[in-house]
Amino acid sequence: MSTENQPAVHRRRRGVVRASITKLESRVAALESKTPLNQTDLLALQRLSQKLEALDAEHRSHHLALIDVIEDDALEAEQRVLDEHDDRATDLSTRIRRLLDPPAEPRPAPAHVSASQLLQRRLKRAESNTTLIAGAAKESC
Repeated sequence: MSTENQPAVHRRRRGVVRASITKLESRVAALESKTPLNQTDLLALQRLSQKLEALDAEHRSHHLALIDVIEDDALEAEQRVLDEHDDRATDLSTRIRRLLDPPAEPRPAPAHVSASQLLQRRLKRAESNTTLIAGAAKESC
């Protein structure tokens, strides 16, 4: 294969990887619209995350091989392609991670507990902690 054809080969291979990532994005979008996720969905998301990592590495490999064979005046355009890919892969990875590890919902205080009762509980905890600290200080002396 001649040197002239190598940039086209690397671009084509990089394009195939981008197409695979597009397909991966649509699968993640389908899971994002599903509520709640079952165990099979979570396993699928883990596999998609692994696949994204592999595709990202493959894209970078083709990109670096392309950089080795192109002219210097084309480097800036190719860097933009890599930057766009990195942004896209990071966004997709974040979306997958958010589905795998949803944020914990804050627990509201029970409605039947008054502010006075909450303050009394906090005071008891503070007194207990003070007693523990005082005991630890005596033992260390």
